[in-house]
Amino acid sequence: MDRQIIRVRSKEGMHRVTVEPTDDVFALRSKAARQPSGADPLDPSGVSFAELGIKHGDMLYAQLLSKDAMSEVSKGKQPATITTATTEEDAPMPTVKAAAAANTAAKDPLDEELERLDGRIPQPRDPRLCHHTKGVCTYCMPLEPYDEKYRESKNIKHLSFHAYLKKLKAAANQASAKQFSKWHGIHARPLTMPDYRVKPNCPNGHAPWPKSICSRCQPNAVTLKRQEFRMVDHVEFSSQMIIDRFLDAWRLSGLQRFGWLYGRYERYDAVPLGIKAVVEAIYEPRQTGDALWVEVAGVEDPDYEGDCRADDVAAACGLVRVGMIWTDLTNDSLGGVICKRHVKSFFMSAQECQFAAAIQRRYEYTTDQSSSGVFGSRNPQRQIEVNAYQVSNEAMAMSEADLIEPSVNPSMLRVKPEAPGRYIPDVFYSRTNEYGAQESGSAKPCFPVEYWLVTLTHGAPTNPSPLFNDRHAFPIEHRPLRREDAAELHHHLLPVLRSSDPAAIHALLANFHVLLSISNLAILSKDELAWIGQWIRAGPVDAASIATLQAMPGWQTLIALLNEGWTVAVSPLHLPQRNAHA
Repeated sequence: MDRQIIRVRSKEGMHRVTVEPTDDVFALRSKAARQPSGADPLDPSGVSFAELGIKHGDMLYAQLLSKDAMSEVSKGKQPATITTATTEEDAPMPTVKAAAAANTAAKDPLDEELERLDGRIPQPRDPRLCHHTKGVCTYCMPLEPYDEKYRESKNIKHLSFHAYLKKLKAAANQASAKQFSKWHGIHARPLTMPDYRVKPNCPNGHAPWPKSICSRCQPNAVTLKRQEFRMVDHVEFSSQMIIDRFLDAWRLSGLQRFGWLYGRYERYDAVPLGIKAVVEAIYEPRQTGDALWVEVAGVEDPDYEGDCRADDVAAACGLVRVGMIWTDLTNDSLGGVICKRHVKSFFMSAQECQFAAAIQRRYEYTTDQSSSGVFGSRNPQRQIEVNAYQVSNEAMAMSEADLIEPSVNPSMLRVKPEAPGRYIPDVFYSRTNEYGAQESGSAKPCFPVEYWLVTLTHGAPTNPSPLFNDRHAFPIEHRPLRREDAAELHHHLLPVLRSSDPAAIHALLANFHVLLSISNLAILSKDELAWIGQWIRAGPVDAASIATLQAMPGWQTLIALLNEGWTVAVSPLHLPQRNAHA
């Protein structure tokens, strides 16, 4: 196979390196020993030039490493990386993913669909100004999905994520058009997650923090401002009954409740390139609390067994965890509910914001448009009566860096004071004053939670068509006063499961809480659970499908155990009942 010459440009000039198309990228890195200064590093090793699409005559840009780093490269450690640039014909080169982005999950089909769309908003012809017969003019040409005047006219407070992404790319392309390299603007990943932690292993060679710190490893100052975009634009419950059943626990006991939202993401056409989270079920994990607070078991442990079971059932039905929901309700003396959250108090408390930031960090959104491979989260929070929020990327970064804590005022967050081993950068806020001008000031010691909040719209369809139904009133898991054992399954399930009526069996299993109770017995295999989930979603409801179900070994075991009255008793919770109205 013919040898190829790859050009490497650095501040020392042009270098030509001879390689084979089948050579490992590390061969070039070993010869050139460079560190990237552009967008896309060639990483990791084990990939050939042919696989990356690098051909004879292509040019790569590089930056020199320090002597210490050069020594590591010669030992086979910490190999340098090189960024791809333009070909000899000035054509765009294939984009190579960074190491962090290469390990991200497969791209969501919804994201792929929205990335292919231009999202432009068609404009009608103006009868007074549009006198042309063909084409469009300034007055009737389509608007970009991030057009400011359109947002103001439609009262759209935040850009959708994909509209924001197109705005960043358009700005990058305009900037790069003035520079020598048009390739950089088109292919650079424009998203960056803020990071306010002290950087470890500083290349300046000083002792690591907290012994010393320099301008290269200390985090940048934080400037708080309202986030321009939102990862999810709308929260839609597939049926109002989902909310009503969630409220029943509070109505009966007076105890606050928490739940995980399971659903799917769909297009939301009310905003350009919008996304909505369609909620099909609420899973209520084990929790304890009183009239003022709730403590959730396993909420800090992503591998908590109870939540993993719920994730498995949701996955079998084509659903994912899309958010969380909790109540903060108080009875008044007349049997109604006191309105505590309003514009003069708070919409989401500081403690709730901090909790939401921690959960969103656990469920970060993966994308190859970010240099780190992750950007924000699509995990919304919803409270009753009825508000839907997310917290901003700044909130996630500040929470991860342990910079803030709740204050005694629920509407204010407190910047933690500096302490041994804790570096707190300067924190400023940016706001628009009464004259419409931007002003900034110190956010220490406290700042309003509104700087963290991203508001989502919410609602329910006029003609609901939920995936799950409530025709079978099966009790919800982990509720106060509920007896949770196999005898309960025997009472609710066996009369229906013994029948041969396909519609009755399908209606029984088309209930998230029924499936979860069956899954908790660990009798059905993963494939059997997946088949049932597919049958609920789109499978034919006929005698043949029932025969397939009844032939499953796990299903036969379940029926046999229910027939024998097998029980695993769990002591019921004895909690006081209270009558209330939501």
